[in-house]
Amino acid sequence: MTDHSQVHVLSGRVPARLPLFLCLILSSAVAAEEPPASIPGGAFYFGPGVQLLFSRALGSSSGVARGYALTLQAAVDTGNWVLGADTRAGGVNPSFVIDCSARADRFLQSSSDSFYLGGTIGYLTEFDGEAYGGNGAFIGAQAGFLWGRSRRWGRAATELQISVPLFGERPNKPGDYVFSFVSLGLRLFL
Repeated sequence: MTDHSQVHVLSGRVPARLPLFLCLILSSAVAAEEPPASIPGGAFYFGPGVQLLFSRALGSSSGVARGYALTLQAAVDTGNWVLGADTRAGGVNPSFVIDCSARADRFLQSSSDSFYLGGTIGYLTEFDGEAYGGNGAFIGAQAGFLWGRSRRWGRAATELQISVPLFGERPNKPGDYVFSFVSLGLRLFL
């Protein structure tokens, strides 16, 4: 049998200490938490970009051809995903490159600066200024880092992208002016 006076004494001490103990635990946890960054979802962005292009194109004495491209992009940020459309025009020796594409990117972090990964599909034309080259569908993959994700305007991203044409050279043409290329770019969202 238990002594009822001892149980009464213990029950009187526990409730008095329990609220103080809970307050100490909860107050330290609340003080340690930081408010989450306000990430705008459903926001529309538009802006320019520039890319440095690299390819193993024929006709290059160094084996790797370099070129430049200018881009325009429009995107909708849905929170964790960015859906968009891009257009690009530029050149890699010996070809000019023009394309339009749709893309989807997924943020890997919930912070205001975040890495992202994505995929691209679109229509690409590669030509040498005459009748050589080809055109058709292409696929791509990209990885990048976005600064200012929590901003409504003034975002900037650096990105590495590979573009792979799903078509070949036009028939009955000498040489090969259709090639895959890698781009390193800077994207601005106004």
